[in-house]
Amino acid sequence: MPIEHISWEALLAAHRLGVKSGRALRIFHVPEGSTVSLEHLVESGKAEISGDDPFASARDVSREIVGVDLPTVSRPSSPRICDTLIPRFDPEFLWLGVYQVSGTKREDAESFGHPAQQLCIEQITCLDKLSLSDVNNDTCWFYPTEDGEYLSWESVHSIAMEPGYLADDSILDDQHQYERGNLNLLWSLMAKDKDLTCVGLTYMNRRIEWPMQITDKKRSANWTSFRADSLVENSYSELSRITVFSDQEL
Repeated sequence: MPIEHISWEALLAAHRLGVKSGRALRIFHVPEGSTVSLEHLVESGKAEISGDDPFASARDVSREIVGVDLPTVSRPSSPRICDTLIPRFDPEFLWLGVYQVSGTKREDAESFGHPAQQLCIEQITCLDKLSLSDVNNDTCWFYPTEDGEYLSWESVHSIAMEPGYLADDSILDDQHQYERGNLNLLWSLMAKDKDLTCVGLTYMNRRIEWPMQITDKKRSANWTSFRADSLVENSYSELSRITVFSDQEL
């Protein structure tokens, strides 16, 4: 990561050399009373490479039969409980740079999503640099959190990431002093993970947002049917798994 005479362009270029891939993950709760055959869902075109809700049409029909909207306290019409793109952070290989960006606000600031791009940047100062393996570790959410049957969809992508920023920057006033000890590396179990996966970072318990875009087309995806049961020793039980492929030219 650049340390002196830093430009936003140099920071972008350096950052994109670090994290280059990510895992897209969606988890769907199987509707109560449904008998799941992953093979049938794939053969009927309901479990596709796109990762769309395999139960959408059946749930829409059910709502039409009932004829009323579900109350807000009930399970939502979409059974999707997770939809995320997890950057592949390799703490043993990556370093983290912490920077302070200063400048005047642009007149067209609202057209930019990244806080740094909302400024006419006058200076970028490196506050800290450290190996990700030296950052404090913390565990976070675990999916799924309720007993039942689920379907998960996963696809690995090449990604381009921009430097991160605090999703809630209300703590960053003129009096704030950066402290390394406020950084935390988050680890979680996601669906069928046997080991904890690094899923991101926080600062003072605020999530660090990482703008990113997928740079390749979906070539394949894995659909997995599994059951979660907290009353048995192995709470995760895989029922079946199928890999689907794109039928379009890449």
